[in-house]
Amino acid sequence: MGEIVLVATLIALQIKIGMKQESKIYRELKIAHQIYRKYNMKLFLTLVITLFMYPGMSLAQGFDYTPYGREFPVLSKIVGGRCMDVVVEANHLFVIGKSALYSFDISTPEAPVLLDSITGLGNVRQIEVEDGFAFVTCRQDGLNIIKVNDPNQLELVSHYDAIESATGVAVSGNVVAITNRIYGIELVDVSDPYNPRYLSQVLTDEAQSVYIWGQYAYVGDWASRKVITIDISDPENPKILSDVPVDGFPDGIFRVGDLCFVATGHHGMQLINKDASDPAWGKGHGLEIVDVSHPRHPKLISRLKLPTFYLRSPDWWDVQAAGQYVLLGDTKAGLFIIDAKDAYSPRFIGYARLPTEEGINESTPINGFALGQDVIYVAGMDGLYIVGATDIAVPVVKEPGLFEHYKGSSHRPDKSTYFTGTQVHAVAMDTLDQSVLVAAGSGGIHRVVMHPAPSGRQILDLDHEVYDICLVGDRLFVAEGLHGLSVWEYNSGEIGKSIGRYQSPGRGIYQVVVDAGSDIAALCANNTVEFVNISHPAHMEKIFEDRNPHLTYKNPIPNQVFDGRYFGGMWLGDCYLYEIQDGRQIQKIGEIFHSIGDWNVSFGPIHGFVYREDKAYAVFGDGLRIKDLSTKNDQEAKPIYFKDMVLSGKPTLSGSRLFCSDRRSGMISAVDISNPNAPQDLWQRKIDGNPGFIATSGDILVIPGGNGGVHFLRAADGQSYFKN
Repeated sequence: MGEIVLVATLIALQIKIGMKQESKIYRELKIAHQIYRKYNMKLFLTLVITLFMYPGMSLAQGFDYTPYGREFPVLSKIVGGRCMDVVVEANHLFVIGKSALYSFDISTPEAPVLLDSITGLGNVRQIEVEDGFAFVTCRQDGLNIIKVNDPNQLELVSHYDAIESATGVAVSGNVVAITNRIYGIELVDVSDPYNPRYLSQVLTDEAQSVYIWGQYAYVGDWASRKVITIDISDPENPKILSDVPVDGFPDGIFRVGDLCFVATGHHGMQLINKDASDPAWGKGHGLEIVDVSHPRHPKLISRLKLPTFYLRSPDWWDVQAAGQYVLLGDTKAGLFIIDAKDAYSPRFIGYARLPTEEGINESTPINGFALGQDVIYVAGMDGLYIVGATDIAVPVVKEPGLFEHYKGSSHRPDKSTYFTGTQVHAVAMDTLDQSVLVAAGSGGIHRVVMHPAPSGRQILDLDHEVYDICLVGDRLFVAEGLHGLSVWEYNSGEIGKSIGRYQSPGRGIYQVVVDAGSDIAALCANNTVEFVNISHPAHMEKIFEDRNPHLTYKNPIPNQVFDGRYFGGMWLGDCYLYEIQDGRQIQKIGEIFHSIGDWNVSFGPIHGFVYREDKAYAVFGDGLRIKDLSTKNDQEAKPIYFKDMVLSGKPTLSGSRLFCSDRRSGMISAVDISNPNAPQDLWQRKIDGNPGFIATSGDILVIPGGNGGVHFLRAADGQSYFKN
């Protein structure tokens, strides 16, 4: 009887989902038979009833592709392993993935021939090619510039130290735009590709991808669900002109004529509950077409929707247009081809799925793609694929830009600020002679004497970025990104020989906090906090690590060891303490603040926290929360707001004062916490650049200001300590 029901149900299934290809029938039969044999008829019937109750579901799991036209063939797979993005330039194809760039000859479009590769690029994300140079964003590893005019011999010519999490990239002549997620858009002068130079920054909620057309940059601003138009005609003074909401998280963006095509994903704009019970959950996937003929008044004119789903990672989507066709890539949903000849009524004509497990009716996730002649090159999670698209795919012809001859002006340094000409990430005080050591990114390490006025020089050039430094006695600890953690001799203002190096396999080191009493260092290693025994610098060993599914942004480890016994750590506002125990051991003692919060700026309201004498102080977007851990009460105190101050940034404790520095806004704030039950706001000031953790020297605040240099402020009132 069971077998009869099985066959009858399969016939009904065939009628319902309209399958016509014999191979798919066999797949459904195979899966159904496995369910029947392995489990029982009751479970099988439950699955079939579910199938009939929810239109579009397949017993073989995945999506119903029948509304999207015909299936385009996958011709071949030419590169194994994760590929992130791909670009076509004349008869050559450039592919990024696995920390590498590959070049191919595509004189025969369907049969690329590998020419050369270059490795060690870091966490590669997007690529653009202009005038013989490839510009590759690498998230925490910044922007790499590779000479590709001879694809047989690739050459890494320079590295640019981006503000944070370099994700999207667009190039127009001598100007490169980088999206830095919650740090917005960064514009860079590449008139000399061997020496790229910072120009400006524009804050948005969460910039994911960018496209330049003429004098305008169009930004897919992710969790805010907006497309933002920025006037970059003066790249040193860009201005936001407008934004238009879209029904999903916008990522890929592409302009042709007066139309801007936007790839969206995740959740629709009506999302309220932020879980699967919400009607908008997973319904943000699709294409939005925006009329941008009036830059200050963009207008949505049409929308197409893709299958509903939510995949936390990979979670990016791409779009390109050529002729009347628009192509849309959407992670595991696949690649979709749209006829947009009538932009007000676009229609699907086909799709392609990268091969996946037999019976799974979806695509191996797609990361990026590029159009060749009659083929589409698709960067997938497990390799580079070629999709046949005869009479549809043609290489994209890039519009001429405005910035072919652009060269940024030189800035005269402010005498009250110390400039390195590079991004300043961190400072460390040499208390013996009251000088300042500076982690100056690609500028290495500088030493600055403060009196009678700031003056300094480079004392170590590593030929790569320095992200953080920590001085403990006669040892200098240096976080060098992909080059790991190094330890150096330091004496009388001079750096001696290297005495040790720690490399985290597959990870870079971007922050270091040292506890001298226990000889333990806490390291930010990509999305992980690692704790290392540093008692013997030549043989440093990891003793503990903590990972979290959430992202870490700049400086997730508080810059102080609390009460001589605790390190701290943060993931998107989730705050933890790690206790230093005897025998150089680390014990995670639990979460003290929790706040993923909203889907917008900074992924939650908590910016940073400190801890002292059983009290934890967390800076929440616009105020302060104080939690007394001695009471063992999990309830946090109500937020404290200040009449004349919106408090933000990462805090540093100095005596009875809390000093906060906000990397996004440049705002520096001071709060008196001598009475923890009634904190008092003292002063607030905005500085140039993206300030990191503040160091103190008597009555001076020393502030690493990113591209704004090192600032020196009076602790009492926030005014410049050294006058011009």
